[in-house]
Amino acid sequence: MIKNFDEKLNKLPKDVREYLLFETGSRLERYLIQNYQISSKEYTIGDLLCMVYFGDLSLEKVLDFFRENFEPSDERAKKFILDLIGIRILPIKDYLKNEDFEYVIYNLGGNIDDYNKFIEFSRMAAEKESRGEMVEIDDILGIKKGEEQFEETLNRLSPDLDEKSEKRDSLKVFETSIKQMLVSADKDILEDYNLALMELITDDVKFKRDLENSLYHNNELLTTSKFKLGEKEEKPTIGNWLKDFIKRVGTKNFSNVTLMDYLTKNANTKNLYTNERVLLSKLLQLYRNLKFFPESQKGLREENWEIIPAEEIKETKIGHRSIGVPKTEAEKNIEKLEEESKDFEENSLEKLAIEEAIDKEKKIEELRFMATKFAEDSLEKKAIEEEIKKMEHEK
Repeated sequence: MIKNFDEKLNKLPKDVREYLLFETGSRLERYLIQNYQISSKEYTIGDLLCMVYFGDLSLEKVLDFFRENFEPSDERAKKFILDLIGIRILPIKDYLKNEDFEYVIYNLGGNIDDYNKFIEFSRMAAEKESRGEMVEIDDILGIKKGEEQFEETLNRLSPDLDEKSEKRDSLKVFETSIKQMLVSADKDILEDYNLALMELITDDVKFKRDLENSLYHNNELLTTSKFKLGEKEEKPTIGNWLKDFIKRVGTKNFSNVTLMDYLTKNANTKNLYTNERVLLSKLLQLYRNLKFFPESQKGLREENWEIIPAEEIKETKIGHRSIGVPKTEAEKNIEKLEEESKDFEENSLEKLAIEEAIDKEKKIEELRFMATKFAEDSLEKKAIEEEIKKMEHEK
């Protein structure tokens, strides 16, 4: 925690303060943290940025500070700091006049020309956010290039390959790179791959179990907040999230209502960012679709049958949406409650009660979305709608 945070923040020029706090900046940080699999000890990446913005930490000392307080400390640390400086600090170079950005970036192995685009991007993003518009970050980060590379892996899993090769490649994907599929794999390719997977696991039950075990051994970091498995702090990997879910919910098939309870009512999930909560939801849907196939597809429209959820994650924020798109009733209620909460002090009973009401509205909204995936007369859809009615009655 930064000492005298509010005092230091208020001393910053308005535009610099916006760059430090705006939602697009937070999303860029989360992308970098997940991409480089960063884990923190005492400090957060947000703390590190504040120190630089407040003038408490010089650019030349950022890498040393990172290696002392974060993981990893190997060559990836240098690449992460290079991107962090170029993406999140370079846009305020006119404010940090005593810092030699070109020299520091060069010493880290980079070229300032590769990052200058983030200066204009940050200005544009701040303006869009002030108008309540959503800012896309995929193009500026070059994420599509990563998708194209990943699609090559998916393309290798084609009907032209023999069954043995398909199974071997699939086991490798599930153990080492399933996260990319959950985040942004091409929908058409993923639908074809799902069909292939469903055929393979129908014909070979042992292969289905092997795929499931591969998920349990997957060490990709899924989220960024602190995570505990039992009483012990662990890394929030895909395997550890599945272990936590099974420990809390059990090994039997589970409903979407149970899934929503897990996503909103335990210590590990309460501090997740929205896109991380969606990512975790997709992982648990994948686990259910695979482990309990074909029972897991009961009640779904045939075109929605899948093993890996094919819906691409879109980062969203309540209140930051395209002009002309009507807000749902839950979103209107959330905005109203958030406005009311500003009148109360932190940790006051009134503010805590409002925050609890906001959480309930968000859960109702997510349940409504889940209900759209089931057929009108399915038991699952009816169960979700009953849960929504119950929650609305309790408000």
